Amino acid sequence: MKPLILFLLIITLPLISALNINSIDIPSEVKSGETIEIRLGLENNEEATIRNVNIDLKLNEMPFKILSQEGIDKITRNDEEILSLVIQVLPGTKSKTYSIPATITYEKDNIISKKETNFIVVINDRPVLDVTAKSDLLIKGEKSRVTVKIINKGLSDVKFLNVEI
Repeated sequence: MKPLILFLLIITLPLISALNINSIDIPSEVKSGETIEIRLGLENNEEATIRNVNIDLKLNEMPFKILSQEGIDKITRNDEEILSLVIQVLPGTKSKTYSIPATITYEKDNIISKKETNFIVVINDRPVLDVTAKSDLLIKGEKSRVTVKIINKGLSDVKFLNVEI
């Protein structure tokens, strides 16, 4: 009995999007309560004109609020346009790195397409330490009690604190 040899040829074509994100302009770090602008450089790499380009941020339970956003009416062949939006980091937001999912929708040849992406926003608030010292009467050569209070008035946590008296 001859062995049966079966060859399976799988051809995969890369998914080519008509819309390329050439640049993302976003501040490297922001503080709680600040307003930031996100600017995307979008290029049309197709023959046909791309129309009605918009962005939708998935802010489910994230500490951000969209203040304004601009769509793009059309992007012609090999042209680049800027899509911008302004968001606010809500006051009291915890310092950490947030990944914000976004969907860019556009229309080409009367077909609506979507492109998924993520934005990384780093919230980095610094602790604000207030130091006070309180004591009874201090007399040279006698023992006294001094109370030192260190209060963090900032929004981020203090992880390591060295105090030298």
